[in-house]
Amino acid sequence: VSRDLRACDDPDAFTDAENIALKVIPSLGSTFSLLGAIFIIFTYFYIPKLQRIPYRLIMYMSIADGMSAFSYLFGVAANSEEGISCDRTSSCYFQAAMSQFFETAGMFWIFIVALHIYIVMYVYQAEAQRSQLEALEKYYHVIGWGIPGILLIIAISADVFGDSGQWCWISPDYQWARVALYYFWLILILFLNAVMFYIIVKYNPLQTRQEAASKRVSRNFRHQNPLAFRLRLYLLAFICTKLFSVINRVQ
Repeated sequence: VSRDLRACDDPDAFTDAENIALKVIPSLGSTFSLLGAIFIIFTYFYIPKLQRIPYRLIMYMSIADGMSAFSYLFGVAANSEEGISCDRTSSCYFQAAMSQFFETAGMFWIFIVALHIYIVMYVYQAEAQRSQLEALEKYYHVIGWGIPGILLIIAISADVFGDSGQWCWISPDYQWARVALYYFWLILILFLNAVMFYIIVKYNPLQTRQEAASKRVSRNFRHQNPLAFRLRLYLLAFICTKLFSVINRVQ
């Protein structure tokens, strides 16, 4: 469902059935996302052997995604039967700020997952060098939470939050803010993740020339580095799901 739906300018833009669908579909998607995030977070803390940096990155990403899903649920729940209020209330600002921060944080954490796989395979080339990898975590937090925090401060300072259709986010009156504070970073991360995904799949440093010649890439990559093989699926899922948002924005 597009983030750019606009109902306040024309209250008759959608039928009753369409308005119900615009509540039910985001609610179902957000509920499943929130439950999935809670399950991942619970699993990380419940199973001690998972408490390593690769899984910790997934846990941080799940926190961001879970809170983002909650912000959508909050926005849908705050709607009246006629749709969201056109007035910029405190609850609207709160939901818009949550959506802006955690949506961008989720994007940056999936980028960090891709970056970590790349570092493991092409810089240290062995997860056994845990001390070097653990030292990177503080920089990951600067990227994963710091940049979204800066973008949120810019959005608040520019006073761009407001009605965005079915929920609150950056008002359609501020298209520059949508591009600069969200879509630019989404497109950039999509591009970087696609490049790293290609490199990770195409050029496996753990693979011998003979194996490469026999085109046993996927099988040997999965056997030699199963964690990286699983983590790259997060990159593929991110690219596939976010691509439609970019197409919608371009259109």
